[in-house]
Amino acid sequence: MVERFFRKAQVRRRLQEGPLAGVVRGYLGHLEERGYSTFTIHQYVQAAEHFGRWLTRSGRTVVHADGTLVEKFLARHLPRCRCRAPRSRTTY
Repeated sequence: MVERFFRKAQVRRRLQEGPLAGVVRGYLGHLEERGYSTFTIHQYVQAAEHFGRWLTRSGRTVVHADGTLVEKFLARHLPRCRCRAPRSRTTY
């Protein structure tokens, strides 16, 4: 599934080995089933990847991810984010 949406080997590797590797395939399927364009899927996956890197830097894993933690990421991290690319700083 990752190969269908991402051509660059380095991007595929990053997604398949990153902190959200266990959920990427399902997330891609979810977005595809709902008819999202490839561009939008890239944007959403980039945002999820940013969240995953933040989880790792803050000493957490995907099993810690819940609504409260997502709110913390959106409200506290994104407004002052200085993360390296790829990153998404939008909340819509």
